[in-house]
Amino acid sequence: MDVNDATTVSTDSTTAFQAQDAGGTTVLGVDTSGDRIFSGIPDSATAIGFTLDTPAYTTGGAKLFSVQNDGTEQFYIDKDGNVFVEGGKLQFNNVGNDHSALAKKFICTAAAGLFNVVIIDTANPGQVTTTTTANSPLVVGIVGAFGVTAGSECPITIGAGVTQVAVDTAAVNVGDLLVTSSTAGRATVNNSPAVGTVFGKALSSKAAGSNGTIWVLLGSG
Repeated sequence: MDVNDATTVSTDSTTAFQAQDAGGTTVLGVDTSGDRIFSGIPDSATAIGFTLDTPAYTTGGAKLFSVQNDGTEQFYIDKDGNVFVEGGKLQFNNVGNDHSALAKKFICTAAAGLFNVVIIDTANPGQVTTTTTANSPLVVGIVGAFGVTAGSECPITIGAGVTQVAVDTAAVNVGDLLVTSSTAGRATVNNSPAVGTVFGKALSSKAAGSNGTIWVLLGSG
């Protein structure tokens, strides 16, 4: 990094310290009046506000990042990108029907749309495909990206959390249990489900007669 300007001042300031690149962009700033560290990297599709880089850590136990409280570690990321929370609690602070769920990337062997339901692709271990079978016990989760093409990587919302899901033409009431539909990529209601087929509980409703999306609480049923 080329540092063109690094300034400290003796009184509180929104720019008490700045490190700028050759183009005059603040890559690191300290705001002592607001008690914050900031980046001036402009918005773009490739923007990264802060990059924390280390040498090539290969030794077991090495950590990329550690957060401590009076010397006691509360949170860290190890060399392999695994995240550890010492308190054992991960909490989403957004309230109500809002996207707040865990996702994992899979290869999707069929084209899929945003909020489509996917199942394990038994012909391709470790990959997923859109569902066309009602009440499938192979259900994995919900597509979290637009315009997924066959054979491409796709984030799949899994486990616990709140998101939206595409449902078929059946009516949905709040609290209904959701399973896979025979309509490709859709969910449907089954309040007397077989074991292993439920992936969530409806948090919003939809009238019968047309496809749509509803909010769902994942991992509840």
